Amino acid sequence: MNIVLEGAETRTAQVPVNTGRETTSYHTGQKTQSVENAGFALDISGTVMDNSAYAGHGRTAEEIMLEAGQEDITARRNYMAVMSNCMSDEDFAKLQKDGFHPGSTDIETVVTILDHIKTALLKGGQEIIGYTDTLSDDVLKEITGSQAFADELKEQFAKRDIPLTKENIAAVTEAWNMLVETDSVSDGSVKYMIENDLPPTPENLYTAKYSADSDGNRQGKGYYAQGGVGGYYARKPEEIDFQKLLPQMEKVIAQAGYTVDEENLNNARWLVEKGIPLNTDTFSLLTDIREQHLPVSYEDFIAAASCAMADGVPPSKADLGKTETDNEKAIKIMEETASIEDNAADVILARDLQLTIKNLLAVQNEMIYGAGGGQGLSENIHGRRLLEEIRLSMTVEANLRLLRSGYQIETAPLEELITKLKEAEEDYSKALMGQVDDTKTGEKASLYQETLDILKGISASPAAILWQVSRTDTLRQTYSYGNSQRLAYEKAGESYEALMTAPRKDMGDSIRKAFRNVDDILQDMDLELSEENRRAVRILGYNRVEISKENIRQIRDKDDLLSSVVKEMKPGRVLNMIREGVNPLTMSLEELRNYINEQTDTANEIESYSKFLYKLEKQNNITSEERDAYIGIYRLVRQIEKADNAALGALWQSGGEFTLGNLLKAVRSSRRGSMDYSVDDQFGGMSVRESGVESITSQIAKAYQSNHIPDMQELKRLLEEAGDERAGKEFDRMLYEEVRRAVKSEDAILKHLDDYSQPVTADHLLAAGNLLNDPRTLWQEFRDLQKKGRPQGEEQRQEKKADFLKEAGENVIKALDGRESTQKAYEGFKKQVQEVLESMAFSDTHTAFDVKAIGVLYKQMSFMGNLSREENYEIPAQIGGMPASINLKIIHNDQLESQVAITFETKALGKTAAEFKMTEQGLSGFCICNTREGCKLLRDGQELFEEKLRDEEIQTGEIYFAVGENLSLKDFSLKESAKRQEGKDSQVLYRAARAFIEYVQET
Repeated sequence: MNIVLEGAETRTAQVPVNTGRETTSYHTGQKTQSVENAGFALDISGTVMDNSAYAGHGRTAEEIMLEAGQEDITARRNYMAVMSNCMSDEDFAKLQKDGFHPGSTDIETVVTILDHIKTALLKGGQEIIGYTDTLSDDVLKEITGSQAFADELKEQFAKRDIPLTKENIAAVTEAWNMLVETDSVSDGSVKYMIENDLPPTPENLYTAKYSADSDGNRQGKGYYAQGGVGGYYARKPEEIDFQKLLPQMEKVIAQAGYTVDEENLNNARWLVEKGIPLNTDTFSLLTDIREQHLPVSYEDFIAAASCAMADGVPPSKADLGKTETDNEKAIKIMEETASIEDNAADVILARDLQLTIKNLLAVQNEMIYGAGGGQGLSENIHGRRLLEEIRLSMTVEANLRLLRSGYQIETAPLEELITKLKEAEEDYSKALMGQVDDTKTGEKASLYQETLDILKGISASPAAILWQVSRTDTLRQTYSYGNSQRLAYEKAGESYEALMTAPRKDMGDSIRKAFRNVDDILQDMDLELSEENRRAVRILGYNRVEISKENIRQIRDKDDLLSSVVKEMKPGRVLNMIREGVNPLTMSLEELRNYINEQTDTANEIESYSKFLYKLEKQNNITSEERDAYIGIYRLVRQIEKADNAALGALWQSGGEFTLGNLLKAVRSSRRGSMDYSVDDQFGGMSVRESGVESITSQIAKAYQSNHIPDMQELKRLLEEAGDERAGKEFDRMLYEEVRRAVKSEDAILKHLDDYSQPVTADHLLAAGNLLNDPRTLWQEFRDLQKKGRPQGEEQRQEKKADFLKEAGENVIKALDGRESTQKAYEGFKKQVQEVLESMAFSDTHTAFDVKAIGVLYKQMSFMGNLSREENYEIPAQIGGMPASINLKIIHNDQLESQVAITFETKALGKTAAEFKMTEQGLSGFCICNTREGCKLLRDGQELFEEKLRDEEIQTGEIYFAVGENLSLKDFSLKESAKRQEGKDSQVLYRAARAFIEYVQET
């Protein structure tokens, strides 16, 4: 950044960036200080002996923390790569169906659940077919340059459930072109790869070809492993006596899990001849490299590349020897381990070989297909015990985590593998439960799985149990009723109607025959011929209970309660409950429904509504009246659900008929609490002319002239089936592409989220990027959407209301007296904006894309509210009569010192950044503008700033003004790291910030 100081203040313009920062040094530290960052701990004091301890002398503690933080960012980046490369449209839809919104769920949880989805499909033997219709065959051929290559790529991507995107195809094509240039590998290249521990990938083969000498004989003297892997490396003599080395070479080959034959002995000799240490790692790597027969066919390459991409690895780094994904391998290892006979361990130990899964499988194959090498051996208790413990410790999730980390499960000693498996299982539980603490993570993970199993069992239970169920029963008790009833039916050899799963066709026919007079019964009782009433009669019949209006009402009430709870208890919601410390298995059904109703997610509601509108807009065979009717029904159902179904209860109690008029009256009455009158005017108490929003009654009446409407369940089914189904998939693809764009965010955005302790989700990545790049567009978009949604003739009446951002922002600025008052004011501001956004979304005056944009703004406000709790505020304001966005943040350091940073951009001043802190002289700091005119304007008004500081009873220190032509507000914001230790000057700095903002506004 080029800084030019203006005026007489140029004498000392430097900003002491490293003041007060700790550094590493050569002296012996008196104390050991541990720096922690997102689970990574590093000792930064004590004795630093030489340059090997740190990359450079005198590194600051902040630099070391940044390095630790970089590891966290790298780990998150790896998860993001898996999301970007591996999540197909089908996976995206499944995640949403299970209650895991890929946008609002942290990326590690998304990948953990994504692994579970793919693993479940593989374990169930289901064929995975990814979506491959996102790009036309012509585009695919154009990118790849070959029809055969394109066809093979399309097939392999579908098989591995990899999205067929331009980015993925381009990455594969680039890696293939790299490999084509490597038609052969010289001995020198092989040696280079082994010495640098480079597996056979397109990138490594290409690098080795142009980085190594041709024959690899430049270094004549090398090393071999003396006494096995655990021994020392002895220097190779001028003449090698391979006969003497033979026992050690054979042992290394066997330890690596390979057969001792002539080919493998030749590989071992080659390593020694080339001066490369002979051990299990170098031998295995050489074998892998030589198994790649160059030039590689495009079929083999695409298979390896698709496996790599399924594991989140770029095609250029694909191990060409890999023929299965980590998911597939994790399952295979578990199945193979379970099949190993106990006496295979006896054979391994009798041969003095290392006890590994690979060796156990090799011996087992000998015993099956060979001469029975395990006969006559004495039993080895230790080996068998280890094998049994491996079986007990091994899970697919643990295997997958170890494989992802590069750990070699098959060749690891069993003692070590047991420890690693337990650690991996703990890591899986932590990732699932979203916490770092070891305590109770395993219990919570078990509770999560038990809850899902119980919910699944309830869904398949006989519907007859509804008569037994009460509001005070728990899920466990309900499952117990269902299990007992199911066993009774099975014992009697009878079929039954399931509670929530569709019955078989033949079973459905038998049920209809058995209850063919149900409609007559309902008509005699003057009850509606609905599926819900028919089902209630059947359940009463199953239990041989009197069929009466009251009993039908009770069954429907129980059915609605249990069905609504089970349907809403999706895996995503269950996981969130358990993460929050709520045990769903100890709560009554009534408590669960209340809990669910309280957990409103307005942002997702808005997104769902925008999808609903999009499907209607794309449906061609629908009239405008029918479209309006669907929207009216949607708004009606939403109003009833927001009223916690009180309207339905009131209607039942009054004995009223389920008609449109009665239901609307009940909704309006329930919204006003206890009263002895009903409201029967237009929706919202206003006419269409007054509000500009068409009433629900009017919308529905356009298509349905009858005042009679279906019940709630039928209304919901009607809404689910409304609109164009293909358009719904198009909408989901748009959301999916947004998530993909988000997870490609730069590392600076990731660091920003980490600095402010925000979960790394796609929504947060997008929100953080918007704030850092150009926050002014946020408020402008809000104004545009609000104006766009106003009906004609409403502009003048709404003008004052439309510009409430100005007043709301001024209220936040006025509240800058300290942390508590500012955060309280900002929380109120956030809620006010979100209430307006919610009202705009469901006002029926916006298109699907408008509503979608409103939903994005709603999420943005939630994110900004989170930042405000970390003392980072984005405030709408007026500067020079023009709208602006001011970012204000308080930053604390470890010495309990604080500073305030303020940034904004206006037409008059340009980009402006200021930073102040309290010193012995008073408030000191600097202000930078990227224009000379802006800098001069502020510097000329400095006396006004000092006057406002005196009004705040703040003494003025040294304050400088400078021009920074290349000033980047984004970079300025990112250079400040947030710490949570509030300094002693924090309250003063809030008042100083208010003084500065008011001074800028008046200037």
